[in-house]
Amino acid sequence: MCAFRFGDGFDKYSAVSQLARNWTDTLANFTLVAGRFGGFAVSMTGQFLQHSFGADISTLIVGFSYKRTATGTGSPIYIFKDGTTNQCGFYQKPDGRIEFRRGTLTALGVTTFVLPVNVWVHFESKVTIDNTVGSFELRINGVVVLLVTGVDTSSTANNFANSIVVGPTTGVGDFQIYDDFYILDTTGIGPLNDFLGEVRVKTQFPSAAGVTTDFGVVGAASNFDAVNDVASGDDTKYVTAGNVGNRDTYEISDVAASDTIKTVQICHLARKTDAGVATLKPVIISGATTDVPALGVGLSETYNYIRTVTSLDPNTGLPWTAADFNAVKIGQEFAIV
Repeated sequence: MCAFRFGDGFDKYSAVSQLARNWTDTLANFTLVAGRFGGFAVSMTGQFLQHSFGADISTLIVGFSYKRTATGTGSPIYIFKDGTTNQCGFYQKPDGRIEFRRGTLTALGVTTFVLPVNVWVHFESKVTIDNTVGSFELRINGVVVLLVTGVDTSSTANNFANSIVVGPTTGVGDFQIYDDFYILDTTGIGPLNDFLGEVRVKTQFPSAAGVTTDFGVVGAASNFDAVNDVASGDDTKYVTAGNVGNRDTYEISDVAASDTIKTVQICHLARKTDAGVATLKPVIISGATTDVPALGVGLSETYNYIRTVTSLDPNTGLPWTAADFNAVKIGQEFAIV
């Protein structure tokens, strides 16, 4: 069961090349620029980002903040793919209207709404991929601007997609900026199986030592200070462990007391430094509950993100409150299973 597939606010990167830890492509025409509320957003033209779902999914909800900074020839906003084939997706037309297409060329609907230039809009869509009863709905700033049901939205024989391509897919395209990106499916419990409305993907960094400090520290005075920068993965500052059961935990910077938390996505940037099996287990300490999975996630020789999604507070079994999140300790345990 997994309703929240992926989220990225782009604030945890210090260089464009690091996008490859969550996305795939050549990253040739990307720039990290100022985000909506500080931090970063990603600007692109003539190239795209691709993210694999790790599963075949029929209905997907995608949301993000979006700005086009120039008019141009028109280009994809995002496309769902089945393998290497375009299933369907949303395109901006040269006049700024938004068109939904099956495959690359077959238009199934177009908005009367026109994308402004140099203005952030919140783009949110739900698409069902099916050869006969497909559908798509697009909301801009919470308002439905396109809704079509009972159509063929699949260009292959399969009624699903397994990855998303974001941004231009040709050598020339409109400049497009993306921020606060999320992907949901329709499994699991609400609210993470339908439109979320305008949301922000906030990045919170470690702010103090937690209840355990078993890892060694390199390049910093304390365990939390070694892991609280925008992640570079250059081995300047890090924590390290070599004994099974070693555990490090951290206080996390507070969110605002008024924040409503839809879900928590924990991102560990980690690698192994020797041959053999090495795994990482995410650790969440909330109230009287310490939540550690039975099996860890295997590490490779290169830095990659291990993402852990926890939609419910493990201590209460209820959605996270700001107060409970601000009291949590998060970290990791070294293991070989």
